[in-house]
Amino acid sequence: MNPPGQSFFKHIIKDPSSLWLLVSNLLTILLAIWQHWNAGTIFFIYWCQSVIIGLFTVLSILSSILVFSGAPLSSPPNRWSWIAFKICWAAFFVLHYGFFHFCYFQIFEEMFRHAESREVFVGVCIFFLTHLFSWVYHKSWEGKKNVMRFAAFMYQPYVRIIPMHITIILGVGVLMYSQTSFGNTALVSLFLIVKTWMDLQMHLVEERMATSL
Repeated sequence: MNPPGQSFFKHIIKDPSSLWLLVSNLLTILLAIWQHWNAGTIFFIYWCQSVIIGLFTVLSILSSILVFSGAPLSSPPNRWSWIAFKICWAAFFVLHYGFFHFCYFQIFEEMFRHAESREVFVGVCIFFLTHLFSWVYHKSWEGKKNVMRFAAFMYQPYVRIIPMHITIILGVGVLMYSQTSFGNTALVSLFLIVKTWMDLQMHLVEERMATSL
């Protein structure tokens, strides 16, 4: 049996979506250090990454077969009724996931005001392309079942983002209240590496949940 750490790194190497996620996080780290991004910029980019995860969850709901108690839900006689059903559940997800991020934004709005728009645009593009690749890869190229448990879209994204954001909030707090300036390369690097590790771990957990059908 392989040690947990060894299995983790083997998974990253073998899974293109995990590898892309690692590269995107490393690229963000390099840009943040090289261009001296402030705390608000980094924090806002990761908030946007969380929103992007929600966006692709909505796409998964709309393009998947919903499963109840282990059995696929039979399609209604009317094709448009089936489409309307999935749209309603997607809208419900947008409601509670959007409300979570709206409250999150309100709490940290003052910090987000200091975000640099150009840097945010670059970071958001990096993570959007990463999650787009991951979604397309798992939906099409890898040929996995287009199935999602009914309850999965309710809690699966939170399993992915909450540990990541706890790490981010704690890390940003240390950066803001430390005696050193935010330009301290060692401190910034440590925080971003920990966030990257947590992001990859939660990505792996999400994949295991999605394939446990």
